Amino acid sequence: MKAISILAWFKQTLLSRSDGFAYQYMALGLSPNLKLDELPSSFSATGNEFDQNHIHRIKAFWSLFLIERTSTPGLGLPKAIPWDYNHAPLSACLSLSLDDCPSLYFKHHCQLLQLRHLFIETCYMPGFGSLEVEDQKAQLRRASEALIAFRQPTNECTHVNTSTRCSTLRTVLWISYHAAIIDLYRPFLDRSWASQVDSMMTPLEALTTASDSIAGLLGRLGTGTEVQNMPPFVIYHILRAALVQCLNMTVVDESMKRTARERFQVCLAALTRMKENWKVPGEACINFLIYVGQSWKITPW
Repeated sequence: MKAISILAWFKQTLLSRSDGFAYQYMALGLSPNLKLDELPSSFSATGNEFDQNHIHRIKAFWSLFLIERTSTPGLGLPKAIPWDYNHAPLSACLSLSLDDCPSLYFKHHCQLLQLRHLFIETCYMPGFGSLEVEDQKAQLRRASEALIAFRQPTNECTHVNTSTRCSTLRTVLWISYHAAIIDLYRPFLDRSWASQVDSMMTPLEALTTASDSIAGLLGRLGTGTEVQNMPPFVIYHILRAALVQCLNMTVVDESMKRTARERFQVCLAALTRMKENWKVPGEACINFLIYVGQSWKITPW
């Protein structure tokens, strides 16, 4: 069942929604066989731990649960990983044919989700803010280096050429990448020392660059069915990019405000298109942006 759940997410990643839902429903059909309501038949030698079989059943259940939350329009989850983050379905060292673009896209999505869990989500843990400044700097530096390294092994399948239009698959991958950058630097906006970690830019500049990149990718993709058919987790990535543009609309510089407003409108147009397929999360994000605009006294429309 866990394998079928991963296949479901694989198909959703490649925009094959019908196949993705087919695998998802197959996994749902198998779910009663997990028998989670039954006590494990045996325990470990310590007497207080479940046996491995029961643990595997529980993991399989959470795999299916996260697939449901990621792929089902009425629910939606900002981010989810349907496997043990230390053991992604395709390892980073797996050799794949350079012509097998679907598998390469899936591999990169796996790597990016793994990177998020290993480096970025640490910055959101309750005790992170109480760490010594040097420890926080070290974590930010490690995460930044991991994101930079992620870009290096891309090939023609995944490479973004600024002079040509991107495919939807390529756009989804790189929107996810830039959203990871936003997630990384957002907790450091109010840390005066954060700009010392990366001498090239401040956290706000890093956020703005990533948000601008997302708007640029959306603009090149267009406003047709390509945007509408992107998977639902992209909605939350676009929301993050739009919020950064809202933040930039609070500055005094009129030129910066104007640029931020234009890029915000690109994000809003994409959310409006995606709402046609993913009504609940789409409407929730648009309504939240309206609330932010009113609260921050900005006029992004």
